Amino acid sequence: MPPKLRYNSPITTNPKPNHTAMKRFKTLTLLILTSILLSLVGMPAPAAAQTTCTQAVIHYHRRNADYDGWGLHVWGATPLEGQVTWQEPLKPAGQDDFGIYWVIPLDEGAESVNYIVHNGDTKDPGPDQTLTFAEAGCEIYLTQGRADQHPSAEAALEAIAVSLQPAPPPDDTHVVIHYRRTAEDYDGFGLHVWGPTPLEGVVTWGSPLLPTGQDAYGIYWVVEVNADADHLNYIVHRGDEKDPGPDQTMNFNEVGREIYLIQGSGEQFPDPESAKQALLVAGVGDIKNKAQAHWLTRQYIAWPVPYGKKAVFTLFHAPEGGIEVTQQGLQGGQQIQLEFVDDNLPKDLAAKWPHLATAVLLKVPDDVLPQVPEILKGQIAIQVVAPNGQVLGATGLQIPGVLDDLYANDEPLGLVWNGDTPTLRVWAPTAKRVRLLLSPLPEGEGPGVREMTLDPATGIWSITGDPSWKGMYYRYEVSVFVRQEGKVVTSQVTDPYAVALSMNSTWSLIADLDDPALQPANWQADALPPLPP
Repeated sequence: MPPKLRYNSPITTNPKPNHTAMKRFKTLTLLILTSILLSLVGMPAPAAAQTTCTQAVIHYHRRNADYDGWGLHVWGATPLEGQVTWQEPLKPAGQDDFGIYWVIPLDEGAESVNYIVHNGDTKDPGPDQTLTFAEAGCEIYLTQGRADQHPSAEAALEAIAVSLQPAPPPDDTHVVIHYRRTAEDYDGFGLHVWGPTPLEGVVTWGSPLLPTGQDAYGIYWVVEVNADADHLNYIVHRGDEKDPGPDQTMNFNEVGREIYLIQGSGEQFPDPESAKQALLVAGVGDIKNKAQAHWLTRQYIAWPVPYGKKAVFTLFHAPEGGIEVTQQGLQGGQQIQLEFVDDNLPKDLAAKWPHLATAVLLKVPDDVLPQVPEILKGQIAIQVVAPNGQVLGATGLQIPGVLDDLYANDEPLGLVWNGDTPTLRVWAPTAKRVRLLLSPLPEGEGPGVREMTLDPATGIWSITGDPSWKGMYYRYEVSVFVRQEGKVVTSQVTDPYAVALSMNSTWSLIADLDDPALQPANWQADALPPLPP
């Protein structure tokens, strides 16, 4: 039999009512209810959601605390509209343990304000943003690479916290691809894969393979491949942003089944240490795969960077290559200090290159101008250094503008006949050497090699033959510095202005299109149909 339960209650189990106890219970109950009612009367009513603010505070956190150059573009219900421009953003009001922050004054009754966090033309995260006070309050916390508006620093940091897990080892049917970015901003990046993998057709450009995990190096993908596969094709991308750009192939016999990639490079590293070192150097700049500066004319260079006249801009050049990027900046070659001209292009240059209108304009010293044609034939790169000696960046140069300025002409190119005598002419102003390979057969057996001559005024290489060349096949052997290779490369190519080619277009043919032997029957006698009015 279970024990009887006892209750601490003023009610007794005595069948005879205890009126004194009942009175005491009622009195105590009344006192308690009265106390509750009085406390409720003194309580404030629940606060309504705040829909307007007199000022807004926007906090911003970057993983590596690299806040130099970051500003805030604001517009909408703020007296700063019109005062803050894209070129002159609102500067941070201060910096705390979370990061930098901006204080934005607002118009009376303001319910929202628009903003973009940016560094020059680099937006974070990209699209225009709006802070609506009824939804997010007057103070928000942002984190690098994300548009989420958090109510506190703790909530923001918790949202970007990552659980690190080491990648599993590759095996006969799986390969591992690691990827590291300087700012560790991996949001949105995926892997497009095709080739000998069961994932071909399953993974699409719009739905890439998501990272399998993240470790101390960065994110990684474990990709299933066919058992007999010897390669895998891939592209690391975020939407239509590819890194580094071209299609990539992982050849297992050359690099193994696990590789380490870094931002902005197609190189496949065998271990994380060598990859990290390469990324440190890449943080200075990339002079092989990127050419973000533009040599516009023989005297002017434009570079869209956010550094002004206090910075030091230097042009590096080397005839055969040898300029390298190090953590201390560019090393090797010869140096030319460029003259700062302006933060924007003048009207005539901006009209020709409108996309560079806000680029820094630099001038090549007058005493260097005679050297420019030879400088353009070798390796060229540009570097910017802060007044305190810190290297701010380095890149290669695009040169179509200066080539047009130096060599634009109306001279005929390709095969030119003077009676029965052919002359071959090719425009290659940056080539170090051009030779003609001449052969009676398109297989190129026993071709004769002849040196071609450069006209320094036009950039045209030419050679004049004799009537016996008619009907022979030819190629050009061109020696030119290739930026992506970092050295002079010699290649055999067909004539870009050829009028006839061999089967499969492997050789150009010296042919006279006015030769009756090449014309169909009745070609000359056949009348052209009248053109419609």
